Parts: sequence; C-alpha cells; structure tokens
Amino acid sequence: MVGEAKLLKTWSSPFALRIVWALKIKGIEYETIFDHLSNKNASFLPYNPIYKKVPILIHNGKPLAEL
Repeated sequence: MVGEAKLLKTWSSPFALRIVWALKIKGIEYETIFDHLSNKNASFLPYNPIYKKVPILIHNGKPLAEL
C-alpha cells in the first residue's frame, strides 16, 4: 500500500485491532486517530455517513469502512 494511511478507531474496539495487526504484519505505516464512543467526532461522518461507525481505514483520502 503506497500512500498515506490513517486508521480512525476507538481505544476499545476489537475490530480495529484486526486492522492494526494486519497493517503491522504487512509493514504498513499508518496514523491512528481516536474517536470517543460517548462524544463522536463529526469530522468522521463523511468517511462513513450511513453507519456512522469506526474503525475506518483511510488510504489516500478514500475510506474503507466497517460494514
């Protein structure tokens, strides 16, 4: 994966850990951005507007959201 990768997640998400492990195994560098379950950040909504859930992996500005 060439380019910029960001992972939007909560600190307690087991689903986000799967993404973290996969990125580490593949040696992909990424930036982690945390969201709070009780106070959701509105800036994340454009990346997953239908389900409004994290984790979301963003690669070069394009989201890969949890379904």
